[in-house]
Amino acid sequence: KRITYGRYQYTVIIILGLIFVSEGIELCALTLIMPILQVEWNIDTNLQGLLGTVLFIGFMIGSATSGLLIDRIGRKETLQYISIIQFVIGVYTSFMNSIYIFLILRAFVGFLLGAIVPLIPTLCAELIPIDRRGKITVIINSLFSVGQFVGAVIGYLTLNSLSNGNWRRMLLICSLPPIIVWYGTIKYFKESPMFIILKGDINGGVQILNEIGKINLGSNFNEFTENEIKNLQKWKENNLEIKTDYVESIKNLFGPKYKKITILLWINWFCITYVFYGIVFILPFFLNSRDKILNHDKIEKDGLVNLMLTALGEGSSGILAYFIIETHTFGRKNSLALSHAMAMISSLIVTLTDLDNSFILMFFLITGRFFSKMCFAVMYPFIAEIYPTNLRILGIGMSSAFGRVASCIMPIISIRLFYVNIYSPYVTYFLFSLLGLIS
Repeated sequence: KRITYGRYQYTVIIILGLIFVSEGIELCALTLIMPILQVEWNIDTNLQGLLGTVLFIGFMIGSATSGLLIDRIGRKETLQYISIIQFVIGVYTSFMNSIYIFLILRAFVGFLLGAIVPLIPTLCAELIPIDRRGKITVIINSLFSVGQFVGAVIGYLTLNSLSNGNWRRMLLICSLPPIIVWYGTIKYFKESPMFIILKGDINGGVQILNEIGKINLGSNFNEFTENEIKNLQKWKENNLEIKTDYVESIKNLFGPKYKKITILLWINWFCITYVFYGIVFILPFFLNSRDKILNHDKIEKDGLVNLMLTALGEGSSGILAYFIIETHTFGRKNSLALSHAMAMISSLIVTLTDLDNSFILMFFLITGRFFSKMCFAVMYPFIAEIYPTNLRILGIGMSSAFGRVASCIMPIISIRLFYVNIYSPYVTYFLFSLLGLIS
């Protein structure tokens, strides 16, 4: 309340939003180049599945270790190091000619993204007032869809179709957002004052709070008084300090207080991750095969346009989540249940729709992406508010890591099922949406 909500938080929101934009672009680029590399590098079915899997294995390892990394070196330094390394690897990848080196680099990019994403809901919880936190987290999360749409637009401008084009130029352009995050972090971002205080540096935390207050209020801001600093000291003493004992912190997640909710969150995150990334992953293959079956591949950009439409539809999920997540009727839990139910229905209808029924098929492909993405938009503020500060990063990171297990097995399962029947992957998306709804 003292530092208010203002220019500094807006800057942080932009920086955090760019992280999600970058992840969306990265995933879109991967799904777009896979059908192209299948032809250009003569990749078999196993390598196609592995190409998707290694990125998500990196996500999983990064998410699982993010708590240890971020709570040791801090929020700001983590953002700096990861963003600049991601930029360098992204540029280097665009010049690769070896599928195996390409796989290794994709896995490392996945690790970096997996490590940095849990920072977003954490920083929202530590810097955004509680009455705005849910909606702001939804907005930031929705920028992942903006990234997917931007990635699809870049693909449209650099590729000839879903099966050929200049994928190297596409990857080079897609590597630019991390360098913007790096610059913004160095120039504008300050370490989380809550993190600094809970690490034991009261004066350092107060100094940052004073700096943020001056950014937001200018000369109207009065620095923290001695009495307020004493109150912060009492607050710190009443809250557990951030621990770097990784094993002990994991035990706390499964202690009497958090065991049940941790298990349910892990199941939900597993289902959400499998369904959302599955739909995104298989869509270029599905649209490419549909175009060939219906002879639409003669219109080279047709599949890319449809992919852009589904990405655009997905992005609007944040608007619905924004308006219902804070209402008494829906809130976090009912919004999540609604999202699971609609993703389940959409996946079922896709499996029952003929390929030549373009309107119905595209409508439910869009709604499937829409509601599966909305699950993520709701889950992030939900989980960030469940765990206390000393467990928040680890709780989010471990839940996300367990969800990444689903994304690791999803590409292999989806690709194999796809070559049996192009509708088959959507049957699994229906089943996991059902499981998420039940849990």
